[in-house]
Amino acid sequence: MQQQMDWIDDALGEQTLALYDDLRLSSRRMLNRAEQRCWASLADEEVEFFKAYERIMENESVIDYSEEQLQRRERMLGEIFDGVQRTRGLLSSRQTELSREMAHEALPFRTRYSTAGGHLGARVLVN
Repeated sequence: MQQQMDWIDDALGEQTLALYDDLRLSSRRMLNRAEQRCWASLADEEVEFFKAYERIMENESVIDYSEEQLQRRERMLGEIFDGVQRTRGLLSSRQTELSREMAHEALPFRTRYSTAGGHLGARVLVN
């Protein structure tokens, strides 16, 4: 009976590790899209990443991993975490770029308040 339970645990562990592999591959695709600056498709891949994560969480609480499976899981988690961190760094850089671009585009147009023409406090664009 114990042998059957061990076999079932191993099978469930392998099944869940396959889900971790899906998550790992998704994190690689996200990083690849961020490196290629494909921001729209990055958002689509983020959705797939979280779907894979949710599938893992559905199974994770009932798994009794073997030592070898735990080591594989830890390696995959390390790679997943690294990919996500690098992707976040690229996204942060992109946000900084966009902020600079927006600030640069706004430079020629300053606003000031004027009392000209009897309109107290009217905003006037000045070049």
